[in-house]
Amino acid sequence: MPKPPLPILKTSSCVLRPLAARDLPLTLGWRNTPEIRCCFRTPDTIQMDGHNAWFNEYLTRSDDHMFIIESEGTPIGQIGLYHIADDRTDAEFGRLMIGDQKSQGRGIAKAASTMILEYAFKSLGLDRLVLEVRADNEKAIRLYHRIGFKDTHTEDGFLSMEVFAQDNTKGPSSDASA
Repeated sequence: MPKPPLPILKTSSCVLRPLAARDLPLTLGWRNTPEIRCCFRTPDTIQMDGHNAWFNEYLTRSDDHMFIIESEGTPIGQIGLYHIADDRTDAEFGRLMIGDQKSQGRGIAKAASTMILEYAFKSLGLDRLVLEVRADNEKAIRLYHRIGFKDTHTEDGFLSMEVFAQDNTKGPSSDASA
């Protein structure tokens, strides 16, 4: 099934727009930054040919929604939903990174994450989101707790978390619109 058109999501602090081919050099640079790379399950350096191959496959996947986070008109990070179940029961939340260092610590990751939850639960009709995070990534874990994720288990140095649509109705609000 081809990828559906993805919306542009907006709040007062950021915009989420669909990932495009023009973003690949920037997202690859962010992903290969040592302080970001170490947070992923596979912390290896990625080469451009591998990144392009991933993107070409991404374009064919209807279960993978990637967004570029923009602040003040400038791309500063990325976030996504992937492995979206055909029956719309659940998906994985992640690939979150604020690659622009001067944009870190400004609450943009929280605003973008809140928008993705709203998009997942209200627009896509998902029931549950799951994620994996390195168990030692305290900053990310604090963010995920603040937006409603609950710990489920830890295995091989990774904490699994989940949030349900019904539990998120009173979660952090945003002025997101599609």
